[in-house]
Amino acid sequence: MHVAVDYLAAYGMTVLLASQLRSGRARVVNVASDTLRDTRRLKGGGQPRPATLDIDALGDLALLNPTAGFVPFEAYARAKLLTVIAGYALARTLAGEVTVNAVHPGIVATDIIRDVMPAALRQFGGLLRRAMLTPEQGAAAALRLATDPDLDGVTGRYFVRDTDTPTPPVSYSVDVQTRLIATTDRFLESGTQSSRNG
Repeated sequence: MHVAVDYLAAYGMTVLLASQLRSGRARVVNVASDTLRDTRRLKGGGQPRPATLDIDALGDLALLNPTAGFVPFEAYARAKLLTVIAGYALARTLAGEVTVNAVHPGIVATDIIRDVMPAALRQFGGLLRRAMLTPEQGAAAALRLATDPDLDGVTGRYFVRDTDTPTPPVSYSVDVQTRLIATTDRFLESGTQSSRNG
């Protein structure tokens, strides 16, 4: 589900609309999550723990978040990492015609937060939500990438709110990007064929 909702949906829509996007010199803004750079649910001391990606599983999207040892929060972070990896590949493919960037909008007080909040903190949920961004404040970062004239032509980047930020090293591998795109395109094509035949 994480791969389908948090990666495939946005990638699939971008690919399906590619010709229309090219004709309008559009900007694609993928909403990501900074969990891709640190999957620890409680940040404290210590080193960040970036989302992991089994390179050997890139041939089958179903293997990227295997049932054995499944951890929902890490699966979510991995799906967002896939979004950024594919975005870097699309930025290269669509260069000069369409920009493709990703943004972590910040911690926004939405129902998603309640779902990922550790059980020990749920009793403080109301208090914690007051310290978070409003949905309007969270949307501002994506809106900036979509409309700011100063970002015209800027592509293949990941932003934490307004700050251009590096992502895990695996995301910059052209080999990983190429393999992910090839697998994803095969998956989407087989789904399209199935729906045509069914």
